[in-house]
Order: sequence, then structure tokens, then C-alpha cells
Amino acid sequence: MKKYKAVVFFDLDKTLLNPEKHVYEANIKAVNQLKHNNVLPVISTGKNQYELGEIIKESGIQTVIGSNGADLFIGNRHIYQQPISTEVLEEISFCASNDNVALAYHSSDGVAVTLNNKYTESLFTEMHRPIPMKMPNFYRINPVLMLLVFIPRSSPELENKYRKKFTSLNFMRNSEVTIDTVNQNVSKAYGIRKLLSMAELSGAKSFAFGDGNNDISMLKIVDTGIAMGNSVSGLLSVADYKTDDYRNNGIPKALSHFKLI
Repeated sequence: MKKYKAVVFFDLDKTLLNPEKHVYEANIKAVNQLKHNNVLPVISTGKNQYELGEIIKESGIQTVIGSNGADLFIGNRHIYQQPISTEVLEEISFCASNDNVALAYHSSDGVAVTLNNKYTESLFTEMHRPIPMKMPNFYRINPVLMLLVFIPRSSPELENKYRKKFTSLNFMRNSEVTIDTVNQNVSKAYGIRKLLSMAELSGAKSFAFGDGNNDISMLKIVDTGIAMGNSVSGLLSVADYKTDDYRNNGIPKALSHFKLI
């Protein structure tokens, strides 16, 4: 990596991507301008590396903080990953089975679910992804970086049970039907801190764009946190700047405002 004057971190869904899960043309143009101006663009997402091939190709962004901070790739270099321990996965899997709660195990290379129900089908359909294979022992043969725990927002008592029981995990509600779950010390901020410690980014100004609850740590750790106009209220409360909606060129408008493009 060369020396950069600034770095910009982008969430994907409802931020960099359009509703069809492709990168807006205006955002591709903005990313190219960032590169020309010696600014490093970085994907920072709850998605996992196996899901990102087309997005990386479309956007031209080669540096990826994935799995909500549990994974870091720079091009083809796998810098680090922090999987959830087998012991913890064994315990939460047993609990979820008793509660008839579906889990999705994500590694860098793939995904499997413990069971399929209306919540798994709803989420993966919304994400334009195929319904994963059912493989309850996936975690025993693959490093699991992130879990999706399929507890709907309408079941707060069940959600609180998991939050209290599994204190070694960081639960981040990111949709109406599921909770992104990683190790307690892991977040997008964790991944950003790892990347910013590299010599090539020493002294670089940092910016981040996001819209959801799993972006809160990211916006708080960078120099300038930018909330999309469609952001949840919790993110708006920690942002330094609010830009337009993701469907209305929010990213290019903010990059222009901060004279990055």
C-alpha cells in the first residue's frame, strides 16, 4: 500500500448499494475520483468475503473490512480474522435448537443455516442471496466469523435472553428479523482500528458512511462520521454530518462537501 492522505469507509446496504444490491454509477464515479485524489476507499460491512466478489468488481474497492469487523482483506491478502470459539458456538447452537431459533453461520468462504423458516427465507430473499444449505455442524469444520441469530424484533424477551446469556458475544440488531453477532470485542471500529494502525495510513484523515446500528462504532471512531439521510435514529445521534438519502447521491454530495472529490 502507498501512503494516503485520507481514508473513507463505506457501509454497503442502503449506503453504497442500490436496492438491487449493485453499486450506484454515481458512487463508482466518486470512488474513482477518491483514488485519483490519493484517498483510500474501504468497504466496511456486515457482509462476508464470499458475498462480495461482484461488489468489489463493480466498485473497484480492494480493501475490505468484513463480517462486522471480524475479517480484513487487502486485495488478495488476508490480513486477519477473528472467529467465534467452537465452545461458544456449541453453547449458543444448543440453546437456539431448544428455542427453535434459526442460526446462520458465516465464514469467509460460505454460509450454512441450522434450519430454514420464514425469517431465513425473508432475509436471504431481501438480500438477493440463495437460501443457504442446512448444515447444523458447519461451525465444527469451518471458522465462523459471524452468526445471524433469527429472533424478530417482536420477541424482545427472547432477544434479551440471548444478550444476557452470551456475554462473550456482541449482538447488533440489523434487521427486523435477525441480529448480527460477533465476538464481544469485535465491531466495525475494531477492524478500522486494525487498518489505521498500518504505516501507510499514519496521519491520514478518516471518514465513514453508514446508515444502521452496526455502523455506530464505525462513525464514532473515525475523524468524521457521516450518516446517510435514511439512517436509523441511533446513528444520526452520533454522526458528525448528515448527508442525503442513499437513493439521492448522498455519498457524492458529502464527499464533495468535504472536498475529497
